[in-house]
Amino acid sequence: MAHNLGAHFGCMEPRNVRWAHAVNSSQALADALADGTIHMIEADVMLRVPQESSPAAAAAWRRAGSDVVAGLDRDVTVRDVIMCHPPAVDSDLSFDAFFKQVFLAVKGGRKIGLKLDFKHANAVPLVLRVLRDSQVGCHPHWYKGAHSATRTMPLWLNADVIKGPGGREPIPGETFVKQCVFFCPTATLSLGWTHSGTPWLGYTGLQIKQMCELVENVKTHVTFAMSAAHLFATRGRVRNETLAMLRDAKGVEEIETEDAVPKIPSLPTSPTKNGWPLEGSFEPIAVPNASARTITLWGPATSGVRRWVFRNCPANLTFLDVKECNALESAVVGAHVWARPRSWC
Repeated sequence: MAHNLGAHFGCMEPRNVRWAHAVNSSQALADALADGTIHMIEADVMLRVPQESSPAAAAAWRRAGSDVVAGLDRDVTVRDVIMCHPPAVDSDLSFDAFFKQVFLAVKGGRKIGLKLDFKHANAVPLVLRVLRDSQVGCHPHWYKGAHSATRTMPLWLNADVIKGPGGREPIPGETFVKQCVFFCPTATLSLGWTHSGTPWLGYTGLQIKQMCELVENVKTHVTFAMSAAHLFATRGRVRNETLAMLRDAKGVEEIETEDAVPKIPSLPTSPTKNGWPLEGSFEPIAVPNASARTITLWGPATSGVRRWVFRNCPANLTFLDVKECNALESAVVGAHVWARPRSWC
């Protein structure tokens, strides 16, 4: 499948995939497309602050993760979707312009994939319809038919769907997963936890359990988007349970063959509103037997955290999108390293 980034980009291991992070401006997108060493573009998707809203509604809109179309007396469209990360509220790059540039670049021979990080739940179906209609990432990496460049490009759909350490309320996970599987059944689901700047690091057993329950019956590739520092600081038992969730699709379900080309779902025939099925009207669709479970580690990571990742996280199931720590981040992580019992290591 297109989620096999190693095969797609010729990397020996998933952690060798190179990312361009927060590509939310015209200049950042131009730089990422021009840099031939970049494999995956990660960008944030949200709705533009409505011009018709009151000051109070606009202030509410600025809250990170808000998904309420406050003060807007019309239906939102894909023209309202921009590439932006809260607390910023505007950008010089709309999703429409962003996607067209990437699509044309891939069509012209640029080998690159997309990871879209959704910050507003209301933006999800608007974007997914565009992706479905363009058929990006709808075929395995070995597909050689018409429009193979765009139809085999890796497509990851990301959202924070579980409340994590000190985090805000997440995007509703069950709805997000249903929407993604309905419109883009061959995309990789990148599911994470919400976080804040809390000095208390680490995931709890309940937070991991909630994620396990959410993806239990999902028959496509899921990568767990986890803070490298938080995972490192998690208690040993919970951390081991987290790593135990990881698995390769091969040996779990049937190995991919050229006969297993996924079907692209047609427009829904059940009751709809604005082209999207009403609650409870989802229809079953054919999805590939590729229920792999991998992990994507992101955020600041000290050298100690990096060493732990390379020693303990399976190389064939771990993606790395981490960055160097600043002084404060190093101090917080270092304090946990010093105070943590050796039995946690």
